[in-house]
Amino acid sequence: MKLSEEQKEIIRLESGLISVTAKAGSGKTLVLTERVRYLINEKKVKGKILCLTFTAKAAEEMNSRLSDIDKIEDKVFIGTIHEFCMNIIQSKYRELGYENVPHIFESDIDKQSILADLIQDNPEFEEAYINLPEGNKKKYFFSNALTFFSRIKRKLETDLDNDKPNWALNIRLYNSYKSALQAQNAIDYDDVLLKVFELFRDNPKTLSLYKRIYKYICVDEAQDLNFAHFNIIKYLVNDDLLMLGDENQSIYQFNGASPYFFSKRKLEEVFHKEIIIKSLTNNYRSSKKVVELANQLRKDKVATIANIPIEGYVDLQEFDNEELEAKYILDKIDYYLSNETFLNDIVEKVSLDSFVVLARNRYVFNQLITQLKERNLSYELLGSSNGLQFESKFFKAFDLGSRVIINQRDEFHYKQLLDLYRIEYTEETKAINILSDLKKNNEISDFLVQVLVILKEEKSPALIFRSIQKYIGSLDENDKDYELLIGDYEYFKKLWSNFTRSKNYTKKDYHNFRKYITMGYGDHSKVKEQVSLTLSTVHMAKGKEFDVVFLMGMNEGTFPYYSSLNDSKKLDEEKNAAYVAVTRAKRVLHISYPVEKVMPWGDSKKQIISQFFKEVNL
Repeated sequence: MKLSEEQKEIIRLESGLISVTAKAGSGKTLVLTERVRYLINEKKVKGKILCLTFTAKAAEEMNSRLSDIDKIEDKVFIGTIHEFCMNIIQSKYRELGYENVPHIFESDIDKQSILADLIQDNPEFEEAYINLPEGNKKKYFFSNALTFFSRIKRKLETDLDNDKPNWALNIRLYNSYKSALQAQNAIDYDDVLLKVFELFRDNPKTLSLYKRIYKYICVDEAQDLNFAHFNIIKYLVNDDLLMLGDENQSIYQFNGASPYFFSKRKLEEVFHKEIIIKSLTNNYRSSKKVVELANQLRKDKVATIANIPIEGYVDLQEFDNEELEAKYILDKIDYYLSNETFLNDIVEKVSLDSFVVLARNRYVFNQLITQLKERNLSYELLGSSNGLQFESKFFKAFDLGSRVIINQRDEFHYKQLLDLYRIEYTEETKAINILSDLKKNNEISDFLVQVLVILKEEKSPALIFRSIQKYIGSLDENDKDYELLIGDYEYFKKLWSNFTRSKNYTKKDYHNFRKYITMGYGDHSKVKEQVSLTLSTVHMAKGKEFDVVFLMGMNEGTFPYYSSLNDSKKLDEEKNAAYVAVTRAKRVLHISYPVEKVMPWGDSKKQIISQFFKEVNL
């Protein structure tokens, strides 16, 4: 593996507090991986290395690259900060006031249902809800409440001010929500960081233990750190910290993220030590034309282009309407696939997964998706993973039942399971009796009960798959649920296979499998029978790369989004998102926009090109 001189310098730096500004395509993950290898193999450091990534995908990639190191899992933890903190909660739950390991309610639907119960049971909350303006007030109330809860937790409850207007009621609702989760022996995703922060703050001995274990800390995508992330890392730092990031790729400020958390000024203020500042400026991912365009977007912080061997191709196209824009994209892809020689000089091998279509938000894809369906073309719209995505009744029941088997105080999902089979819930019914309750119901398959018994008795997971196979074999292929069941089985089998290869989970049981899924690991897409065209929002594409990128819908008000036009801070983040979009392209980039769009209410509206691309030279 050939490394550049600037990469080698950072990999071999002596101990200290190091902040590295790393441009898109400059090899951040490679440098981080080789830094870990260097510390283990050459420095032979004592203590374990803590390597925190922003995504599970990056962690899997690093673990794969380091798999040649013997007993790597004993020498380094590589994973997201949420996964690291959940490991701590699993180990120290009693110090946090739990009788058993708390379980994560990751689904927004679950959290909204808890809120609905709180409204129903509390006259004060019910009155506040009733008095909201008519319209979609349920969505408005729940969305605002959950956003408020997340903001409070991301600030580690440092901003609980009852004197602020309208906050007193929100804080009472927040405290009731926390109590409801506690009663279910549950936490939500934001709690994972909050609980560990509280643990470190209130238990010096526990903090000292983890500081002794982890002598070296490495942080990827440091521009995406928020207040909670940074304060947990701050607690753990001894004398060695390496942070890599790119302020031009800071696109999560709506979640409280800020590149300030890896700036020289902030690190000096917190650690009162000299900060070593380094940079990675060469782009090893993208072609010359792509990097030239990226440099025009961020003229103050340019990447080096002198040593880029591949010229590449970039263009900007205008269309009369969205239909013609979508048609152009699909015709162009069809042309590339039919005339592979056209791309031979810049793309090694052309197939449908060589392409991606990017947009600022999902609605931009509407016309494209319509035409994909008309042409009978397969596509995949990337979305965030939010737990297991089962479609058949059997697997939905299995998912709910497994939650209750693992966490017998989970009355919430137990009620959902009973409701799925229209079984009446009574006060006498308790979650601990799940198996006996299910056995009494004639509608419920003996195979489902059998699978849940296997889980409860912690028998071999292979028995689960065997039982499900028998259940599928017992069904008529014309059964209305048959195809969904087959799809769910293949999906479940694929996720389990990915889990068994994970380095971060030595015990391959169902409890850890659920944690693995909740932490964002595994490929959550359904098993595909054919290669599909990828459609993705820019935020979902971060960290990914494609040979040919189509960036569509580049209109003012769409990208940048209209709410940012009069806010310089938001507008700058939108420009960062455009920079991220451009730098997903390895070789070819096609940018397009329509000059007229049809509004949701049916009217046509004239459009202008995004200000980001109005004056670029291509």
